[in-house]
Amino acid sequence: MLAVSGLGAPAFMVLFFVVAPIAAITATVGFCRLSFTEFVLTDPHLSIKTGLVSRRNLQILLNKI
Repeated sequence: MLAVSGLGAPAFMVLFFVVAPIAAITATVGFCRLSFTEFVLTDPHLSIKTGLVSRRNLQILLNKI
């Protein structure tokens, strides 16, 4: 069990109320970015589609890769 008293309490509070939410938001944004990205490989090109609300489509010819 973690005892929160003395000098450890302010560090724990900073960790819990500042760092943890920032880490959670960063992880959620990264997961959503990965989930809403689609890679399609066909004979002539590689197509990359990204975005949730506004879609961005990038097509690259295979001989350029």
